[in-house]
Amino acid sequence: MAALVEEILPPSLDATAEQPPLFDGTTRLYTAYICPYAQRVWITRNYKGLQDRIKLVPLNLFNRPDWYKEKVYSPNKVPSLEHNGKVIGESLDLIKYVDSNFEGPSLLPNDPAKREYAEELLSYSDTFNGAIISSFKGDTAKEAGAQFDYLENALQKFDGPFLLGEISLVDIAYIPFVERFSVFLLEAFKIDITEGRPKLAAWIEEFNKIDAYKQTKADPKLVVEVYTKRFLNLPRHYRIRGASMASTLVQEIPPPSLDATAEQPPLFDGTTRLYTAYICPYAHRAWIIRNYKGLQHKIKLVPLDLRNRPDWYKEKVYPTNKVPSLEHNGKVIGESLDLLKYIDSNFEGPSLLPDDPAKREFAEELLSYSETFNGAIINSFKGDTAKEACAQFDYLENALGKFDGPFLLGEISQVDIAYIPFVERFHIFLSEALKIDVTEGRPKLVAWMEEFNKIDAYKQTKVDPELVVEIYKMVFLLSPESLLRFNSVCKSWYALINDPKFVTKHLLDSFSHKHVLLQRIITNNSGKKEHVFSILEFSLDRSVSSVYDVPLPFHEGPRPCLSYLILPDLDVRGHSHGLICLSDHNRDIFLCNPMTRQCRKLPPTILVIPEPEGRVSLRLGVVGFGYDVKCGDFKVVKVVNPWRGVVEYPARVEIYDLRKDRWREIKTLGDVNFLCHPSFDMYHEGTFYWLGIHLPSGKKAILTFDMSKEDMKAMIKFLIFGRWRLMEFRGQNY
Repeated sequence: MAALVEEILPPSLDATAEQPPLFDGTTRLYTAYICPYAQRVWITRNYKGLQDRIKLVPLNLFNRPDWYKEKVYSPNKVPSLEHNGKVIGESLDLIKYVDSNFEGPSLLPNDPAKREYAEELLSYSDTFNGAIISSFKGDTAKEAGAQFDYLENALQKFDGPFLLGEISLVDIAYIPFVERFSVFLLEAFKIDITEGRPKLAAWIEEFNKIDAYKQTKADPKLVVEVYTKRFLNLPRHYRIRGASMASTLVQEIPPPSLDATAEQPPLFDGTTRLYTAYICPYAHRAWIIRNYKGLQHKIKLVPLDLRNRPDWYKEKVYPTNKVPSLEHNGKVIGESLDLLKYIDSNFEGPSLLPDDPAKREFAEELLSYSETFNGAIINSFKGDTAKEACAQFDYLENALGKFDGPFLLGEISQVDIAYIPFVERFHIFLSEALKIDVTEGRPKLVAWMEEFNKIDAYKQTKVDPELVVEIYKMVFLLSPESLLRFNSVCKSWYALINDPKFVTKHLLDSFSHKHVLLQRIITNNSGKKEHVFSILEFSLDRSVSSVYDVPLPFHEGPRPCLSYLILPDLDVRGHSHGLICLSDHNRDIFLCNPMTRQCRKLPPTILVIPEPEGRVSLRLGVVGFGYDVKCGDFKVVKVVNPWRGVVEYPARVEIYDLRKDRWREIKTLGDVNFLCHPSFDMYHEGTFYWLGIHLPSGKKAILTFDMSKEDMKAMIKFLIFGRWRLMEFRGQNY
C-alpha cells in the first residue's frame, strides 16, 4: 500500500537556501532529481514505504549550497543519508543500508546462490555504466549493445522478470541508468536497446508497473538534453581538464541588447559584468572563455546594441566606448586579449595556459600575431583574396602542426579562443561571398574547427551565419552607391548603414580611391555660363579613365547679378571624410557626396531676426563642415551676420546635424560681432579657424569653433611692422 503514496516533491535547494537542522532526529536523504546514483536510494526508500520516515532534501547540483560540503557531507556528492547522528554516502552502500536498517520488504533474497550472484551484478554495475558511456564516442551500436546483451543474459539465470527472479537491490541499482540510456540512445543514435532482447523489454515493462519507481523517473526530454550536452558535445580533453559539469549543462538565455533608451545597470555594486555585443568577434573572445570556465553565474552578460549604444556606457563605464569590457572588483578593464588573460587568471575553472615554457612562449607569439592575421585577411578583400587570405590560413595550418593535439598548443588554450571568432566569420564569408573554402587542403584547420564545434562553451556563442554574410558583404564588398540603394530594405540594414562607424568606414575608403573633384565653369547650349563639379577617376597609369559630372540641386529663381569670374555661384566651404560642403550666395548650403553623385540641400535657417525700425537682413558669414568624433555625426556650423543698412548686429550661430537633419541655434558669442572672410578658413583636429575683423574695433582676428564642445572663441590680433602678433588668446599674452 505504501507504494501507492503519491508525495509532493519539494523544490531543489540552491546556494541561497538555508541549511536544514543537522542531527535533530530527522532522517534526511540528500538527493538530486537528475542524478541516477541518487535515484537508486530514492527508489529503495519508496519501495519500502519510507516516505514518512526518510525526508527528501533535493539539491541543485549546478548551484549547490556551500553548507552541504562544509557541514553535511564533505565529498559534496549525492546521495547521502543523515541517520542516527551520522551522514553516510555511496549509492550502492546506501541501498544496502536502507534495506537492512529500515522496515519494509527485504530487497535481498535469502538464497545463497542468489546473494552471491547479486554481489557479482552489483560489482559489475559501474563497469556496465562506464562501458556504455565510453561507447558514445566509438562504435556505439556494437559497444553499448554488448553491455545490454550482458544484461539480457543475466535476466535468464533465474525464473521471473527480474535479475534474481523477484525485484531486488540489483534491479534498483541498474534501472536508473538503463532508463536514461534507453531514452538517449533511441533519440540520439536511433538505437532501440530492447530490439532482439525480449527479457530486457519485459524487465523494463515490469518496472514501469511499480509506483515506487515511476514516481522517481526523470523527464525523458531533460535526459536527452543533458546527455547530449554531457557526452556528445563535450570533447575528451575538456572533461579531463576538470571543467565543472555546470559549465557543460547550463544553457543560458542571452539577454537582449541594450540600446540608447536603456537604463544603466548599477555600477560597482558587487556584480561582475561583461559588457559585450553579440556580433563583435573581439567581444566573442571574452564570452567564450567565460562560458568555458563555467562562469555563467559569476559574470553577468550585458550586451550592447553597437548601432545605437547607450551614452552612459562611454560616459560612466568605459570611456573608449568599445566592447568588450569587464566590470570587476571596483574597476572596468578592456581589450579582448587582456581580458582573456585576466579572466583566466582571476576566476576559477580550468586554466587555459599550459605550464610548459615552450608552449607559453609559442602562445605569446600567436597572440601577438592575431591582429596581423585578422588585418591581413580583411585587407585581402580588396586585393587578391585567394592568395592573400589563404596565406594567413596556411600560417594557422602550420601552427596547428607544432604540437600534438587538435588545438594550437595541443589542448585548448587562450590562443584558440583568440582566433576562433575571426576564423569562424572569415570561413563563412569567404565561402559564401567569394567561393573560397579555407579548409581545402588544410586538414589540421578542419580538425581544429570540428573540435571547437563539439564544445558547448563555444557553440552557445556562435553568431548567425546569414548575419555574418549580410554584414561582411555590406562592410567589405559593396560600394557606397549600392549601400544607399539598400538603405530602406529593412530596419536592421537601415540601422547598420546609418551607423556612424559604418558610414565613416566607407567614407574613409574613398581616400584610397584615385579620384579628383574638379570645379569648372562651362558654357551651356544656351550660351550661358554655369558651374559644374566633375569627378576625374584615374587609372593605375595615372591617366584619366573616366569623367562624370555631379548634379547639384540648385535653388530655383534668378542668379546673383555678379560675374562668375569675380564671385562664383558656389563656394567650397569644407570637406570631410569624402563629403563636400558647398554654399551659394542665396545662402543655400549643400552637402555633396561625389562618389555617389548625390547632393543634399540643407533646410533653411531657423533664425528669427527682429526688425526694429525697418527690415533686417541675414548675411551668411562663414560656414564650417566636419565630422564630430564625439557624437559620431557630421555637422555644419554657420555664422550669420544680421544687418540693416550699414548697421551690423551681433552674429548668430547655428549648427546642422546630418543624422537629425535639422538646424539648432547655439549661444556662444554673446554681443560680440565679427565679419569673417569666407575664403580664409582651416579645419584642424576638430576645430575651425576663420580669419576676420572684430567689429566695431576693426582689429583683425581669428575666430575658432570646437566641433565637439560647440564652443566659439576669438583670438584678437593687430598688425605691427607687417607681421601678425597674437594679442590675447584664452587669457594669455604672446
